[in-house]
Amino acid sequence: MQAVGTSILLWSGFSGYCIQSVLFVTETNNSRRKKTPISAQTIRKLKLMQTKSKVSILIAIIAVVAFGIWHFLFPPLPSDKDQISSQIQAMVSSAENRNSNGVMQGISGNYSDDNGLTTQSLKMAIVKAMREASNIKVEYSNPDLDIKGDSAQTRMMVKITFSGSAAGDSSSIKTPLVLQWKKESGERFLIIPTKVWRVTHASYQYMFPDE
Repeated sequence: MQAVGTSILLWSGFSGYCIQSVLFVTETNNSRRKKTPISAQTIRKLKLMQTKSKVSILIAIIAVVAFGIWHFLFPPLPSDKDQISSQIQAMVSSAENRNSNGVMQGISGNYSDDNGLTTQSLKMAIVKAMREASNIKVEYSNPDLDIKGDSAQTRMMVKITFSGSAAGDSSSIKTPLVLQWKKESGERFLIIPTKVWRVTHASYQYMFPDE
């Protein structure tokens, strides 16, 4: 809607400028045919109208450019479903790249789970696992997502495969995973205050070897 408004403003200013230019030329030509001088008042009036038209066009151009730059730098937020899906993918990618801080970006400071882990103890467990395995691969089923306002729940099956000298040749664990999410205060592009989805609670069975 804003783009339409600025386009209308630009067209209106341009049209007004063209019409006034035509009037100015017509009046000038008529005066020349009649061999009568154009009054100073008429000249001042036409110049003022031309100046206003130019200012309107300039303002419209600035508005269009500013609107385009804003949408290029700060595109509208994706849907809540897409935001949560992207957060899951980002956490999985961080885990596979052995980036514990990246994983924790998606974890709330108030995290808890059914096995008594908190935000701090979860991070310690993740760091330990990354130290013991040189390679980590995470696979997960398509999440069953339920969103209610600023809260959400995802259900999925997760398989994690560890390999490396400390983990032996290869070992896998598999578990159903239920995550509770909440929108919390965060930043977009490191400067713009916004709401981000983070995991506040996890429910999972004791992990068992994948056979």
